[in-house]
Parts: sequence; C-alpha cells; structure tokens
Amino acid sequence: MQDWLFGLSKNRIARLLSPKLRKAFLFDQHWLSPALEIQHSINSLSASSTSQPGPYIYPSFRLDGVGIQVLIRIACKALAKQKGAQYVHIPFVRIEHREIDPIGQSMTDLEWAQTWENYFNFGRGETLLQDTVELRGRGHLAGIFTDQLHRFGDPNNEHNVKNGLTALTQNPEGHYVFNLGLCKHFSENNLKLPDELLKELRHHLSAKMPGNEELPYNQDGHHIAIHIRRGDVWDQVKKGSRASRFTNKLVGEAYYIDLLRKWSAAYKEHEERPLHFHVFSDGVPENFPGFHFIDNGSAEIPAGTASEKVENIHMYLRTSTPFTMHALIHAPVLMPGKSSFGAVAAILSRGKLVRDPEIFEFYPYHMLLTNPSVHQRLVSTDELIPQLLKHG
Repeated sequence: MQDWLFGLSKNRIARLLSPKLRKAFLFDQHWLSPALEIQHSINSLSASSTSQPGPYIYPSFRLDGVGIQVLIRIACKALAKQKGAQYVHIPFVRIEHREIDPIGQSMTDLEWAQTWENYFNFGRGETLLQDTVELRGRGHLAGIFTDQLHRFGDPNNEHNVKNGLTALTQNPEGHYVFNLGLCKHFSENNLKLPDELLKELRHHLSAKMPGNEELPYNQDGHHIAIHIRRGDVWDQVKKGSRASRFTNKLVGEAYYIDLLRKWSAAYKEHEERPLHFHVFSDGVPENFPGFHFIDNGSAEIPAGTASEKVENIHMYLRTSTPFTMHALIHAPVLMPGKSSFGAVAAILSRGKLVRDPEIFEFYPYHMLLTNPSVHQRLVSTDELIPQLLKHG
C-alpha cells in the first residue's frame, strides 16, 4: 500500500496533499535514484544476500568531501560488525571539491562519485541498496531516510547516537541511518575498528587510480608523506573567519618548516642516502611562502641562521585528489593532516604513522586509536628519524 501511494505521489496533486509523500518523493529524485544508477554501473560488486532479518544499518547520504563520507561508511561497517547487523551499502552520489580537481573537472557529479566508488569498493560482499529496495519497497525506504525516527547522529543532533545504539538493541529488525555523529562519538560509545575490518577495507582498495600514475616512493633513500590541509580552510581563515570548523584545522606553515629542518638535520648526521619529503595539499604555492619552489613539482626550504637548506621536497599541490589519497595510503611513512581526508588515509594505511598530539586531537583519529594494532605503527615526531635510521 505504501509503495502504491509513493507511486501516486508522482502525481503533483498527490504530493501537494501529502507533505510526507512529497518529502519522500523529492528524496527519491535527489538521492535514491542516482544512488541506484551508480550501483548498477559500478564494476566491483559481488553478490550479496538479505537472508538475515536485520537490523539494517545505513550511512547517511551527504554532499560534502570524500573524507567525511568515507569515515561514516567505515564507522557504520564497524558498528554493523560489532552488533551483528547488516551494513547496507549506500554508493557515493555527490562529493564536494570536484571543481578543483584536475580529473574531476572533466567529469559529471555522478562520474566523480563513481570514481571514488570504484576505488574504495565498499559495496563488495555487502548488502546493497538495491537489495533493501527490493525487500522493503522504494517508497518505504525513502520514508526511512526522511523520517527523523530512523536517523541518528545528524549534525544538529549528534549526541543521539547513544539513543540509536539503544534502539538497535531493542528492535533488532529495524532500519537505522547513522550520520557524522557516529564518527564524532565513536570511541565514547565503546565502538572499535577491528583488525578484520581494516584488513577487509584494504583488500578491497583498487590497486590503481585514474591515470595509472605510479607511486612516487621508488627513489633511493627514505620517504615521508605529509598531508597539509589548506584550500577552503586557509581561504576562510585569511578572510577573518573565526569559525572553529576552519580555525581548528589550520596548522601553520612555521610548524612544518621547523619540523622538516629538524628531521633533515638529524637524518644527515648519520645517513648519506637522501631523505625525501612528499608534501600533499589542496593549497597553492602562495599558501607556502616559506618554501622556495624550484619548479611546479619540487621545492626547498632556504638555509636559516642556524640550519642548513632542506632539499628533496616534492610538492603535490591540487594534484589529482584520488591519486593523493592513493599515495597517502601507500606511503611508507605518513604524517596525516588535521582533516578527515588525511584521517581516512591513516586508517587505511599500513606504514608508520607520525603522531602529532594536536593533529590527533581531531575526532577521526579517536576512531583510529580504537584499534590496538594501530598503536604499533605510531611514532612521535622525535622518534621518527632514529627509527628510520635503525630499522629502515
């Protein structure tokens, strides 16, 4: 009956008479239909099963950057494993920042979303959105996503995540949509990122990115990848914004210059092979006035009164975002930035992770640190060079 009414809601008069149907219909047109279109076209999905009765856990539809959207899916997968529930895969539909990406500029929104979908392969072996549409009906599913009773961790009501977890236990056949609040309050709700999940996520990653660019770590010596958040954060702070969502994510250039000088000097004392720094950022050269750019892809830090010149700095500024993610994930040593994008790379990486206390205060790293094996890969800024010299 509900699906019949939903079909009727395509009639303009019916939609005007029922605000609830109108809301569900608009959701279907804006989110559900594009998601199903992407799911039909991606090439990496294996057959799944809806034989289990539930509960069903869905990540929320969003339209911000890929980092946050990936984090929500990872958190939902972890929650489903911990609670014995079924994670229902929602394909990416709209991902921000396409317009500043060299690859994304030539793509439509759906093609851009599909690029990321084919890289992460989060739907492989999972219950798919199409499965629950067939099981419950299109109108019913649209109603679930538009009814606040089924939504937990929405931006304006993040702390109701605990209520969602309670409801999940009390009604094991229900449908639950979790938003960003699940990531922000992940550890405090005793949720964990299990090794089994991290192994699975890494196994499903695509081996290549669009353009088939090679990873830049094949030169002699040691390699450290550094992600520095700039872009919209830099622009807003420079305009005078005092909003915490910008100011809390900006780590000043002086910090990185001092750090690279310290690492470079300590390394040169004991090692003749080069130390390579790979700086990935959504910024532009003007955001790095303390760096001397030799050409578009390389820079150095000039010698100071008490420090030598820092060489072998490879700059990747506003390069392909998918390639940047790929390169950060596979870096032998990664210093992630104060951003969800860098945090995703840290979660999926296997290499050493440089742990800066201020950066790791950012909530995505609280998720990361719930995994005990991750702690074995953490290294402080002071410990990094001695460890590289000792263990390679």
